[in-house]
Amino acid sequence: MRSLFVFLFFLAIEPKFKRNKNPMYDSVLAAKFGADDYGMKKYVLVILQTGQIEEKNPQRRDSLFVGHMANINLSGKSGKIGNVCPLQK
Repeated sequence: MRSLFVFLFFLAIEPKFKRNKNPMYDSVLAAKFGADDYGMKKYVLVILQTGQIEEKNPQRRDSLFVGHMANINLSGKSGKIGNVCPLQK
């Protein structure tokens, strides 16, 4: 019975904890960057691994790479991609 009382007590006061906001929270700044009520924003990290197929024709490989980089730059300018950096082996 006492456990039930303690559980109900914490259940009753729990919303009060949520109302206490961080004094450093800036709602205007959060809205500017698309952040949530806690000032947090979700990000996705993608790491690509080189596949098994290697293009032997240098002209074709270079044209594919130029197209790939143009797409990355366009995505960066439109805000779809934040940072891109190739990792060296």
